[in-house]
Amino acid sequence: MVVDARLELERIDFGDNLDGGFTLRLAGEAWTETAVTWNERVAGTAWTVAGGTPSAIVSSIPTPPTNQVMFTVPAGALQAWIDVPATNFGFIVNVADDLVDEHYHLASSEAALLTARPLLVLELAEY
Repeated sequence: MVVDARLELERIDFGDNLDGGFTLRLAGEAWTETAVTWNERVAGTAWTVAGGTPSAIVSSIPTPPTNQVMFTVPAGALQAWIDVPATNFGFIVNVADDLVDEHYHLASSEAALLTARPLLVLELAEY
């Protein structure tokens, strides 16, 4: 059973914007990594909401003091993904104020520096 969880991301830069905070939501629809775009979750299939169909905010943080972006993730949400894997569509990270023209650059799973890649850390209950 998941008792605690966090998502660690590396901010590369602020894009073309001033610094600011982030929100974390659960994605609400399945998508394909090789075909996903702002408008389509799978080739030929639009998101219900452009940019990814989100849940309510599950975590938020103010501007991090370093490039390390760390969210506390509700353990129950991750346990639900474990219990019913078909409901795991991943996360959506947004700038805190959800302004359309704002963006940041975050390291991806393809980052050359291994420690910059996204990391989901789970604390599990011992039985």
